[in-house]
Amino acid sequence: MRPTFICFDELTTYLTNMETWKPIPGWPMYEVSDHGNVRRPNYRSGQTLKPDSNFGYMRVALWKNDKRKHYRIHNLVMLAFVGECPKGLEVNHIDGNRANNRLTNLEYLTHQENVDHARKVLGQYRGERNAIAKLNNDAVQEIRARRAAGEERKDIAARFNITPGTVTDVCNRKTWAHV
Repeated sequence: MRPTFICFDELTTYLTNMETWKPIPGWPMYEVSDHGNVRRPNYRSGQTLKPDSNFGYMRVALWKNDKRKHYRIHNLVMLAFVGECPKGLEVNHIDGNRANNRLTNLEYLTHQENVDHARKVLGQYRGERNAIAKLNNDAVQEIRARRAAGEERKDIAARFNITPGTVTDVCNRKTWAHV
């Protein structure tokens, strides 16, 4: 019999595509993989759970003691493979795709590093540099001046094609705080 040889590229591809499973700490009946899949290994032949989307993040419902709790999959992957999230850090998706929960696409960063990464990778900007902004800096200043002069929120909202709640958020600096 002749020995079978596998080229290095084929072996690398094979090893890269192998899925590694680990138990989820605190949830002994569930496992998560480095590919971002979640399963109950002793239920329906280890069939993976079907995730749903929550603000673009994939999540699953885990059950324990007849109580259900939703978890974002990226948090479960990092918990099982890297460990508990250190205080002051959060999970970042390196490629900017919230649905890509592979371990190789996740890292712990501070909130500010995560925001800076989003600006750099995704081109997300605040204020008038944001592509979907309805207002600009001049409009924000005018809204605040009109409200300070006593003009009604609904009238300001109608003039700028925004909601009265947005007028409140702008005036209270909940949004557009940098202006």
